[in-house]
Amino acid sequence: MMFRLENIRYKGILHIDELEISACVVTCLTGESGAGKTSLLRLLNRMDDPDSGSIYYQDQLLDKFNPIELRRKVTMLSQTSFTLPGTIEENLQLGLELTERKKRKNPNW
Repeated sequence: MMFRLENIRYKGILHIDELEISACVVTCLTGESGAGKTSLLRLLNRMDDPDSGSIYYQDQLLDKFNPIELRRKVTMLSQTSFTLPGTIEENLQLGLELTERKKRKNPNW
């Protein structure tokens, strides 16, 4: 089990009694604008913390993880693209650097 949520409450937006997300299955979040999809993803990535309840990542409380280390393991992609100034290659190389991986010489992405 990758994530397990128990009794999550967040800003009156999310009320999740129980949710399990497996690492071996594709999980899709659907719903109207304002339904809490992005809020849930921000909780799973420790960009926000729930008002109450517990979130587990690989059977350990999520708040025990350093947020930066967690984000190196659990990537959140925005629905709108985001690039920094520079070329696409420079942006990709920066991604490798931020995740503490070696930059590629003559990459063939």
